[in-house]
Amino acid sequence: MTNSNQLDMTVEIAAKLARGFKTGIKNKRQVTDILTEATTLWINKKDIKSGNFIRAFWEALNGDAPSIAVARSLLNRISKRINKENGKPNAPALTVKDGEIVDVVPRSSKGGEGGEGSEIGKDTPQSPKVKEISENVRILSEHLRTVKDVAVRSALKQAIAELAAKL
Repeated sequence: MTNSNQLDMTVEIAAKLARGFKTGIKNKRQVTDILTEATTLWINKKDIKSGNFIRAFWEALNGDAPSIAVARSLLNRISKRINKENGKPNAPALTVKDGEIVDVVPRSSKGGEGGEGSEIGKDTPQSPKVKEISENVRILSEHLRTVKDVAVRSALKQAIAELAAKL
C-alpha cells in the first residue's frame, strides 16, 4: 500500500471509477487495487476516509444491478482475503447495505450446527408474507435457468438471494 493511493481515495475519484465501472470501461484492475487498499485500511484501522470511499463508490453505482453484483462479489473476495491474511479465516465478508459497510449475513443452510434452527420445516406454520416470498423465490429460480444474458442472470441471482435472505 502506498500513501499516494490513499490520497486518491476521494468521493470524486470513487464517482469517476464507478462511472467507468458501470459503462464497461476496462478499469476493473484500478478499481480492484484501490478497493483493496480502502478495504484493508477499513478492516485493519477503521479508517474513516477509506470507509467513505467505499460507500461513495457504491453510491455512485446508482443502483445499476449488474455493476453492483460485480462490485459486491469483488468486495466480498477482497474482504475475505484480507481477513484470512489477518488470521481470521472465518470472519464474514463485507458488503454495503443501506449506505453502511456491514458484514455479509451468510445464507442459512440445511442441517447447520446441531441441525437446529436454520431451516423452515415443512410443518412450521408460515406467515402469508413468508409463503409469498418462498413462492417468488421458486418462480425466479425456475426462470433463472432460461436466462442467457450474463448481466441479467447475475442481477436475478442477486434478487433471489436477497429474497431468500428474508425467509
